[in-house]
Amino acid sequence: MENKPAKPRYEYVDLMKGVCIILVVIQHLVGQCAVNPPWLTTFRMPLYFMLSGLFFSTYGSLRTFLIKKFNSLLVPFFFTWVLCWIHIRLHYEHPENFEILRYNVAIWFLIALFEVGLLFYFIYQLPKEWMKALVSLLISIGGYMMHQWDIHLPLYLDAAMSATVFYYIGPLIRRFHLLEPHSRRTTLLCAAVSILVFGTLAYLYPTSLLDLRLNRIFTPYPVFLLSAVSGTAAVFFLCKLIRRIPLVSYWGRYSIITLCSHIFIYKLLNEYGLLEALRQTFGIDAQLWAEWKLGPWIGVVSVFFLTLPLIWLLIRHIPFLCSQMPLLDPKSGKLYKSPRTLLRIFLKGKRADD
Repeated sequence: MENKPAKPRYEYVDLMKGVCIILVVIQHLVGQCAVNPPWLTTFRMPLYFMLSGLFFSTYGSLRTFLIKKFNSLLVPFFFTWVLCWIHIRLHYEHPENFEILRYNVAIWFLIALFEVGLLFYFIYQLPKEWMKALVSLLISIGGYMMHQWDIHLPLYLDAAMSATVFYYIGPLIRRFHLLEPHSRRTTLLCAAVSILVFGTLAYLYPTSLLDLRLNRIFTPYPVFLLSAVSGTAAVFFLCKLIRRIPLVSYWGRYSIITLCSHIFIYKLLNEYGLLEALRQTFGIDAQLWAEWKLGPWIGVVSVFFLTLPLIWLLIRHIPFLCSQMPLLDPKSGKLYKSPRTLLRIFLKGKRADD
């Protein structure tokens, strides 16, 4: 029997994911500052949605699609939610004062991405490409207007609507074969044009700020769209030129683990006084520590290096809870592996035949 050719792996896609997750972690832990200006937010989450749509597939049926998305998005969401819930109950005297989606805000993205994927599943059924583009754009404009009218939908659905057009860009990139290798000169030219457009918009709108989680979009829709697309394109073409940066690409390949864990890790470092102990050990002045945001920046570095053993541990022992192995079989909807096999993986680690 002839083996099917393996799907090509585009190394620079992992690099893009790595760049994206680094921007996400810096934004969450450090916030706006001189080296992380607000206009960087205008493409950070749109880039993440585009990357998520890059390899979109309907998987043949809505049922299979929902099970696949449940495995890859909702299982990590609930796993992270439960861990945060347990920690809050054990660590705080008044756990009722904590809302988990505020305690670990990053996991909102998994809910919104599930909703965007489901919206696009139905958009993808449209017979003409221009129809898909138009409907994606109109839904995005609808999400934008939700902010203008101060309407907030439950479970981040308004944010999902605003992001639909960026998710659509992913399949569009595949349709026009932009993932495939092109001449270095062409790629460099595309990167330069994208940087020029994005830089011009950042200069004209230096205080531009985008918070997709709360669906807060503070620029006119054309500026919002063009900033996101040009910023995303700049990262895309630059990463295509560079192709791979070992650690960044590794974090990108397992970006969902870093996404779910980085705020939790940082809170643990703070709650148990490890960052403060570090400040005192090196005798850093408290005012200087606060003014230069040294704690958050050290937190960023700490988070990324602590995720290295965490990634290894999770993909080896509980891959079915962190999107590295399906929990439910897409065809039958039952457990992909028997409970006994899952327990063995948890206790002894994943083998090549699992």
